[in-house]
Amino acid sequence: MGRRRMRGAGGLVEVVASLLLLTGLTCLGAGNDGTYQRLLRAIPSVPGRIVQIWINDYAAAAEALDIARPTPDAADEAVETYLLALDGGGVQAGPFISGYHSYGRAILPGLRERSGYDVRDVRASLQDLAGIPVRRVAVILDVVPPEEVQATIAQSPTWPLPEERERDGVALLVWQPVFALRLDQRLNAPVFDELGRAAPLAFLDEEILSASSVEETEAMIDADLGVIASLWDSEIIRALAEGLARLGAYSCVLTNDPSSQSLEAWPAWTPMLFPTGQEGLLEKVDADEALRPYEALGTGVGRDVDGFYMAIVLVHVDDVTAIENASILRARLKNGQSLTYEAPWTTWFDAERTLIEVDGATLLARVPILPSSSTGMWVRWLIERDPLLLFRGV
Repeated sequence: MGRRRMRGAGGLVEVVASLLLLTGLTCLGAGNDGTYQRLLRAIPSVPGRIVQIWINDYAAAAEALDIARPTPDAADEAVETYLLALDGGGVQAGPFISGYHSYGRAILPGLRERSGYDVRDVRASLQDLAGIPVRRVAVILDVVPPEEVQATIAQSPTWPLPEERERDGVALLVWQPVFALRLDQRLNAPVFDELGRAAPLAFLDEEILSASSVEETEAMIDADLGVIASLWDSEIIRALAEGLARLGAYSCVLTNDPSSQSLEAWPAWTPMLFPTGQEGLLEKVDADEALRPYEALGTGVGRDVDGFYMAIVLVHVDDVTAIENASILRARLKNGQSLTYEAPWTTWFDAERTLIEVDGATLLARVPILPSSSTGMWVRWLIERDPLLLFRGV
């Protein structure tokens, strides 16, 4: 049976009026921060480890997109309609065990019967993609209790019987050999992933946690129970998460490694992305309008009465740098251009209606996505290392 524990309250510090308030982001609610907090508490905080966390809050997305989440008795067709609506809202693929995955439609038929849950029961998900091949994922369920899912999976003849273990009162299922490649078991969700690898599954209060080894999964349990430090205990990561929640992002990525946007790091990776036509590249990225250094970044997507928008959160070493970047960011949006698509950023984003606020050392921005643009552009620039948030080191 899953183990219960108490959680502390989180929230942004109050805005200091004497710093800089460019416009009224304070009216936005922080409805996601409880979800972000719960998920980030499941990831151990290791000094020096690069973090790249992807979070989907499906319940918040459904509310923002004004779509109904499928009920437990809904037909697969209704679930597919739900998945298509999430896609249209810019929600990025989640971890395999969430069911909202590039192979989600392939594994949907019969998944709930053999495992006790599917994507309709998942309220939110997290995946840490910085440590590949190490994989850490988490999902929050809101319809069926995790202990019922655990019992169904443990007894299902669809896969080999697992070892049933326990860690500090938390149930843990382990299939041997752990995370070994078995192509004959591909897409046998949720035990075997898209490549046929079986990862341990841990069942806590409302949550299922999994990593690519028993030791990593046990570390996730320890972090979730407060035995060891979690990413929510990291001041920088917490500032990113609270900022994205405050901006109303329902799908987001946050990282403490902004090097893909560093002007100084360009010589190392531009030949891979731009093998030809590198002449004059620095001039094209508007290096004169590079941002001041920042320590971490987060970006996400949200929707309000005016349409879709990109959420941006930057964490700096001090409030002075954050204030400087508030004006530089607007200039980059207005004057900069994408190198990948060779077009101005104003092709996708409305710089004039962008709302920017500085809260201490944290910059928050809500950037409207133009109706003619792809909603997924909120993160495509980051995946492709396009220098939207280019910064120059000290």
